[in-house]
Amino acid sequence: MDKIRSTFISKDVIIFLSPPGAFRKNVSFKGHLRFQGHSSPKYKCLIHSNIEIIVVDVLKKGLVRLCKYQVIMNGMRFGLYQKIVDSGVISNEDGSMSSMGVIIAGASVGITGALIGSPFYLVKTQLQSQSSESIAVGFQHQHKGTIGAFIRIAKEGGVRGLWRGATTSIPSVGVGSATQLLSFSKTKELVDNLGMYPRDSWQGSLVGALVSGFAVACMMCPFDVVRTRVYNQATNSDGKGLTYNGYTDCLKKIFKTEGLFGFYKGWTTLVTRLAPHSFLNLLFWQYLLKQYKKYQE
Repeated sequence: MDKIRSTFISKDVIIFLSPPGAFRKNVSFKGHLRFQGHSSPKYKCLIHSNIEIIVVDVLKKGLVRLCKYQVIMNGMRFGLYQKIVDSGVISNEDGSMSSMGVIIAGASVGITGALIGSPFYLVKTQLQSQSSESIAVGFQHQHKGTIGAFIRIAKEGGVRGLWRGATTSIPSVGVGSATQLLSFSKTKELVDNLGMYPRDSWQGSLVGALVSGFAVACMMCPFDVVRTRVYNQATNSDGKGLTYNGYTDCLKKIFKTEGLFGFYKGWTTLVTRLAPHSFLNLLFWQYLLKQYKKYQE
């Protein structure tokens, strides 16, 4: 039942937030091939990328693929996390949540969901990064569709190729999931303890979700830039990346060619997507959880 609730949460949220995700993907490729002598970035800022992509590309590109990934990843993540919360293993004696327990549980369920849904994220990233020639940035895979992308990737790298770059999701989603759940639970507890609103009120969930959304965007950006570039790079006949040899190699090359700020390419677009994504996910999660408990009673 927890996974069913989480599935509805994921599908409702991403329908509204797919466009910012497409903008962020393209902006995060700024400087991607600079060390190889390729042209300079084509997107100057969030507004510029929005206008270019809206005018030249289809706004909802990647929506179906994003739904599949988010349903698997967030469905697994929220479902497993709620099971852990209900078991009481991360609760203190006074009923509050243990900070370390939330961090470990949040990171663990996030990594589990991300690894299982990694093939869908790989295909979604490559398809969503495809653009018309006049504004294209990053490597263009020219997939014909979701099924075609899966078949092509499997042919080039075998079944293992579908999980290429999956390890880059571990720090990204692990940190993001732990940050989201910790900041939300602790902020909500603080609001409840201050007595500003009734305990477990929607106002407490609202404040917690707002704080959590911003915290997640700030913490995930560097990891997300690395993950996106590793997933989208060109591959050889053996399915190995041509630009980056792995996570560490990508980190070194970004820092060497773009500096520290290279890890925050697309930060503004990430905030416009992740902040409301986290905010709505948490609000829907709490609302559906309350409705389910009422139904059980």
